[in-house]
Amino acid sequence: MKAATLSQDATHDATHSAFHQLPVTPGDESHVTITQRLCGVRVLVIGGDIASLVAAWELVDRGCRVTIVHDGSLPAAWQSLSEHEIPDEMLRRWSLVANRRLADLANGARATGVSMQAGEPTVDATSFQAWLRGLLSSREEAHFVDDVVSEELLSREADLRDLYQVDAIVHVTTTDDVAQLAISRADSSRLIHAIASVSLSFGCAQAVAEELDALIVDIDHNRMPPLTSLAMILMANFLFNVSFYIIIPTATQYARSLGATDLYSGLVIGGITLMSAVTLIPLNSVAVFRDYYRPTLDLAAGALVLGHLLYGIAGYCNSLALLLVGRLVNGLGFTGWLFVKRYCTDPRVVGLRRRTMCTNMLVAAQTLGMVCGPLFGSLFAQFESRSALFNGNTYPAHIMALVWLGYWGAVRLGFQEVPSRTQDDIDEIKQTNVFRALTRANWITTCSMSLVAFTVFFVLGAWESNIPIVGDHEWRWNDTDSGVFIAAGGLLSFAFILPVTWHAKRFQDRLILLLGLSLALLGALVHTIGPLTRAAYGVAWFFVCWGMNLSSTITLSLTSKTLPDVLSDKAAITIQLSNYSGRLLGAIWGTAGESVGAEWIGRLDLLLTLLSALSLVSFWGLFKAHTG
Repeated sequence: MKAATLSQDATHDATHSAFHQLPVTPGDESHVTITQRLCGVRVLVIGGDIASLVAAWELVDRGCRVTIVHDGSLPAAWQSLSEHEIPDEMLRRWSLVANRRLADLANGARATGVSMQAGEPTVDATSFQAWLRGLLSSREEAHFVDDVVSEELLSREADLRDLYQVDAIVHVTTTDDVAQLAISRADSSRLIHAIASVSLSFGCAQAVAEELDALIVDIDHNRMPPLTSLAMILMANFLFNVSFYIIIPTATQYARSLGATDLYSGLVIGGITLMSAVTLIPLNSVAVFRDYYRPTLDLAAGALVLGHLLYGIAGYCNSLALLLVGRLVNGLGFTGWLFVKRYCTDPRVVGLRRRTMCTNMLVAAQTLGMVCGPLFGSLFAQFESRSALFNGNTYPAHIMALVWLGYWGAVRLGFQEVPSRTQDDIDEIKQTNVFRALTRANWITTCSMSLVAFTVFFVLGAWESNIPIVGDHEWRWNDTDSGVFIAAGGLLSFAFILPVTWHAKRFQDRLILLLGLSLALLGALVHTIGPLTRAAYGVAWFFVCWGMNLSSTITLSLTSKTLPDVLSDKAAITIQLSNYSGRLLGAIWGTAGESVGAEWIGRLDLLLTLLSALSLVSFWGLFKAHTG
């Protein structure tokens, strides 16, 4: 919302003061808070009678930009409101507000048409209405339009908002029957309707302001980023995962062809996260990367183009070092993993109730990338060539370099940058002491989600790097077999994750996380307890893949919902560092079967999954957060 600066016309200072006095409990800061949120909100007030004009003034006084038009008739859709029984509390509250405000105007002789009789304020409707209209006409925040809004047009709320370019609509009608007092708004509507008597218009106006504030908060909580930008963020996450997984089917063979061990191939697979972890915090301290997203996408695309090219020519140069350097350069680009996840929880573009949905979309893209990466890698491995520069081991890198180059061009053309942080926001971020800002509950939530994030990517990384080795040892799988096996588990889990993405707003994050960890635990048990057959191995991989990918949707969204917005950046970094460390150590652990024994690969996965599940259950009450 754009901040609006209220004009202070000296000739109306006294009247402005009278309207500004609210009958709130001493020390209650609700008026200030609501006014801050409503400042600059564009509102269409439909009416023209006293109740509408009083509501318009109340909103102008709180910083709204108000357009006032006449209504044609009371819409049939609102007729049922008059049949509702009016709560005594609402009548009492409206009466209290109205009496105080009118008495202040009458005693100060500040308004035409308001006087005191027998200690009670009375209103001459015609005179007071003319005075109100003249007063509003003098304010630059109020604008009268000589239109009449028909019942048919009022029923098309979205068209009406587009026609007058407003954020919300307020329709107030006057009745002489106190029994017809009402105020209402549908959950999905931006139209507020109120019925009030002339004498209670001021009480109604305050209720309208509070309802508008609730509406604006609701809009803010349900805010979604621009579709094109969100699509590019999701595409980036998809390509990150394709780039990470596309070399898995051939990495061991590629490293062996250059004289390396299987453990070295694990370092090649997971080494990108080492560079990402080392460079993440320094990058985030640079304002252009901390506050915006296009520079981070530029860095990611450029680094991944260069890294893939270096990886691709390592065989031609017969250099193990260049093989690893190429992946480390990719790691600089993979810092973008943090920034795309942070985008989906950034309060500037994503509302509180849409963070789980956005992070679920990210994980759907992540899972799809995990499917396509090894599948493409195994397909490229089929191309035989005697060239040291272009062969089955290097084709994936060359192709991905071209793909990232095309994506880079799309970002430059179509990505819409987020709004700039205000100086107050920047100062607050810099001055906030994490240790003082976090409560005990915040610390428990952050540590538990970090453990889950580490476990998710450790287990996935261990499985992905271990599958080609186990497949080769047990069933003589080639690169294609391993790639298809990994992709099949990812594809099946993607089919089950997608419905959760669209229905995320119906479930609490902790329930989704519990389901994910339970599925992964089931897969780990099948893997470690039963005999090692192809069927059992496939079932175990499916449940682990499904459960861990589902769990990864929650760690950042739940943390961002339970921490203050000013700490959202630090929460994202904490979770991402856990992801990186899990990816690196998991990839290395998955290739360490010859050193520690193949059975211990699965046992450690089971232990970590069990610990994560226990931490969730132990502090279940602390993980309650907004749905969506």
